[in-house]
Amino acid sequence: MVDWIRPARHASLFYYAVGDGQLENGLSLSSVAVLLAVALALFAANVLAFDRLDVH
Repeated sequence: MVDWIRPARHASLFYYAVGDGQLENGLSLSSVAVLLAVALALFAANVLAFDRLDVH
């Protein structure tokens, strides 16, 4: 593919989900930690944004 963008692959969530050879090597603890951290951060941002709405 494009070699100059290869160092930026760690910035993509797809790398941690399917790009690190999880089918061959199994899921690594660091990949799970990154995906869970991003999911929790997005959930927290969603809760904070929803609290600002006047829908209660």
